[in-house]
Amino acid sequence: KDGRLTWDDLNSRVQKVLLAKYNLGLYKKQVIDTVGILADLNEQTTRIKTLLAKNAVTLLQQTNTTLLPLKKEKKIAYVAIGAVKEPVVATRLKAENNADIYLFGTKAEVGKQLMDDKNPTIIIDKSDSATAQKLINALFAKGYDAIVVGMHNYSRRPANNFGLSNPAVFLIDKLQLQNNVISIYFGNPYAIKFSCNALNLATAYEDDDITQHAVADWLQGRQQAKGKLPVTVCDNFRFGDGITYNTYFPQAVPEYGANKFRKIDSIAKDAIAKGAMPGCVILAAKDGKVVYQQAFGTTTMGGKTPVTTNMVYDLASVTKISATTVSVMKLYEDGKLDLDKTLGDYLPWVKGSNKAPLKLRDILLHQAGLNPFIPFYREVIDTASGEPKWAYFSKVQDATHQFRAAENLYVRNNWQDTLYQRIVTSKLTATNKYVYSDNDFIFLGKIVEAVSGKPLDVYVKETFYKPLGMVTTTFHPREFMTLQNMVPTEVETHFRKQLLWGDVHDEGAAMFG
Repeated sequence: KDGRLTWDDLNSRVQKVLLAKYNLGLYKKQVIDTVGILADLNEQTTRIKTLLAKNAVTLLQQTNTTLLPLKKEKKIAYVAIGAVKEPVVATRLKAENNADIYLFGTKAEVGKQLMDDKNPTIIIDKSDSATAQKLINALFAKGYDAIVVGMHNYSRRPANNFGLSNPAVFLIDKLQLQNNVISIYFGNPYAIKFSCNALNLATAYEDDDITQHAVADWLQGRQQAKGKLPVTVCDNFRFGDGITYNTYFPQAVPEYGANKFRKIDSIAKDAIAKGAMPGCVILAAKDGKVVYQQAFGTTTMGGKTPVTTNMVYDLASVTKISATTVSVMKLYEDGKLDLDKTLGDYLPWVKGSNKAPLKLRDILLHQAGLNPFIPFYREVIDTASGEPKWAYFSKVQDATHQFRAAENLYVRNNWQDTLYQRIVTSKLTATNKYVYSDNDFIFLGKIVEAVSGKPLDVYVKETFYKPLGMVTTTFHPREFMTLQNMVPTEVETHFRKQLLWGDVHDEGAAMFG
């Protein structure tokens, strides 16, 4: 009753245990068979290591969305920096993708052995900057569609640049800035510090054969990159970063008849023929798989550059939804934003104005009474000539004109304060009435920055775009991709008077930089 066993109960139960052991023959000394014991104990090791390697591959940056997967028809090169022998990943790409292999900084005797075997691998055993530059020139001259640069056999310790020679660092730095190059680190992720500006970047944490097979599978589109960075290396690559999506859009056999798609084709072609647009890309997906993707026309009216499916278009006012609105929703969801609070509660610089009491809820609904549009640019345009007043602009970017409005047109830094003052002092229209306004979202963008402590472009990239693998969704696209990857927005005739290509469409946003 008090929860304790009697001696009789204990003896009875112990006797049962001893009888069971006796019946199993355990009263005799058991000799353990050690033959093959290591193999038995490690039976699952390879499987587990393979699983870990596949899940560890971490994609950190992919500016060129057409670079992967590596297709057999592409002209491919693999540059192994620091490898003491031809890496498994290079051997795989050579056999399966007909890739050219370059070993940089490899010992001469290894090189001779490979060459004696009539291996087509190119050995660069002389490691100096001049040789590195010659290799760069040779790679560019051959016109490769994709160049994979693998960092191998470097030290786990950060001393002396992780054991990477100065010519190796020079080679890494020059190649990583090319749109057709992806850099991959096989080892300590802190070495990524040499590639914080890389356009395409991945890491795999180990340099063994199993890891290299996993990377080869990923490069060829056989698996996803699922890893997350376990450390913060630099501002661009922080703890938890990792783009998790397929290296290609999985295709599906469409459930719809070909006639349905022919109708889409004919609508697009008809719009182009009638001059409604120069070209477009149409994509349809179902259940996460692409069932239709097609590019039509050219990038400009009467132009000769055909639109391709990987080109980037200007989202223009869709930015209000894809950046500002989702940011407000996220901050509200996190309990950091109250929709019934006012502009004055979050933005001290509007206090004392007629904007201070406006509620965020009304601003989101476009019924706060803000002006729909303030033509800021008219103040800085000479009415007689139609040219910019150069007191406010510069043709070159300098310390006092850092904000780009268009090609050869940079806005004076302190003009932003004037723009905000124009909005704050503007008259209100009728409240509780829907009036679509750009100014609503200028205020909301500033609130996102005030609450998050980050610029709007940084906040949305870190919170939404990067985790979702939206690698080409960005502000200031000229800083991240080439013009050839972008479709021009329009020929603007009243302010900047030029073809807008990689610059923001809205005149007001352009004035804000």
